[in-house]
Amino acid sequence: KCCIDVGVKLKCMPTRINKEIASRCPTFYKPYRPNAMLSSIPGIDHLLQSAYLVGVPPASRAAVRIQLVKLPDGGSLGLQWLNESEDEDIPTTRHIVVSMPPVGECSPFKNLNGILCHEIIKRLHYRVVQVVYQGLGGLPLTSRHLPGTGYCGLSDTGEAIRAVHEAFPEAKILVLGCSIGSAIFTRWAGANPEVCKRYKVSGAVLCAHGFSAQETTERGDKMFMSIGGKNVVRIWKEQLSTYNTAQLDKLDGVDGFSRNALFKARLSGEWDDALLSIYGYTSREDMFLHCDAVYVMKSINFPSLYINAEDDPVCPAARMRRQEKPDLLNSPMAMLLSTRRGGHLGWHDGFFASSSQRQWIRGAVCEFLQAVADIQTEEAAVQPCGTSEVGSLVTSEHPSTS
Repeated sequence: KCCIDVGVKLKCMPTRINKEIASRCPTFYKPYRPNAMLSSIPGIDHLLQSAYLVGVPPASRAAVRIQLVKLPDGGSLGLQWLNESEDEDIPTTRHIVVSMPPVGECSPFKNLNGILCHEIIKRLHYRVVQVVYQGLGGLPLTSRHLPGTGYCGLSDTGEAIRAVHEAFPEAKILVLGCSIGSAIFTRWAGANPEVCKRYKVSGAVLCAHGFSAQETTERGDKMFMSIGGKNVVRIWKEQLSTYNTAQLDKLDGVDGFSRNALFKARLSGEWDDALLSIYGYTSREDMFLHCDAVYVMKSINFPSLYINAEDDPVCPAARMRRQEKPDLLNSPMAMLLSTRRGGHLGWHDGFFASSSQRQWIRGAVCEFLQAVADIQTEEAAVQPCGTSEVGSLVTSEHPSTS
């Protein structure tokens, strides 16, 4: 059962651009075969897929140049430009992939985001730059904007993409988002479609997007001994206590913020509650209204591929297809590629755990980015097609075979 459960589904509106993109992405129609070792224990296989973290081998890691971006709120972002050499003759028009990483230290060498960044460089030869959020990855926190769901409501994504655009104004920008990185990006992009046009944002791959930040947070706090919410809080505590104790002391007592209350939090919901006052929100409902991408995702005006696993413990693919909430797949710019297995940012394949190469997810991401870039180069239309091309959802499924 574990080895032959390989169904892959593609759902999207049958617009001309979606059909053209899909025709150039053979991995969309190939089976995803989950890693036999990690999917061999029914009931917890999705947790094993999610928990098994594989990074980029040290010998294969790209060189990194760090750029600091000063923000209007007094904070700063980091831009990690990968494998960039000043004497290398790279065309200024070459596409740039901006990576928005998941919860963690924003390393370009770890987890799925690191694997995909290096695969894009190797396979597509695009420029790749990864964002470091305020106060994470060794970046000093100099504002009041601590990590949390409230961070999704900031314009930090726009500031990062503006800096990338100003560095290479002739280049088109593609985005790779993973987990919370997807939420941070889509919240900004959906609220600022005209700014996306100005900065030449032309496509995005969003892995393990939760669709609703509220539901994702609540699910992480309730799942299997609350392991999801506890892990997120543990990471943020570690990052802040390692690099930003002085700033936390400075903020303690400002507008009702309590450092002690923050560090007493055990779950994501408790963490967000402790940050409400520092972000200026009166309640969690008020925060989600201003920070949840679910309210603006349909306004995203460039091709976007969402890749989700059905067994993702916090961001299941089924949530993206529901009709009772704003239906993402009614947008002609959205494509949903779902697998039955894969967990949260897992998608490990191969037989032995040590042999996991994530070939399926690498292929799906790179093929989509290249398809979007090639279509633009060929001056094909990237805007939504006319109503004559919009109909019911198109569904294609790879049969489950041995």
